[in-house]
Amino acid sequence: HPLAYVEWFTPLQVRDLKLGMYSVARSTVSQKRRTSVISVDQIIRTCHLLPIFGKRVDLTWSPVNILE
Repeated sequence: HPLAYVEWFTPLQVRDLKLGMYSVARSTVSQKRRTSVISVDQIIRTCHLLPIFGKRVDLTWSPVNILE
């Protein structure tokens, strides 16, 4: 039975009018990230998350922290 590791984010709230996209943040409980292992049958849809880019690249970004 296939499983998926999921890192949860906050629900979609208000769409940015300039970008036409929603902002999300990591969902936490007691300052710890909410994660789950679920059946792939429970996945309704996936999404791509993009960092908010500025004029300069933050050299401290890594695959672990870029979505913070």
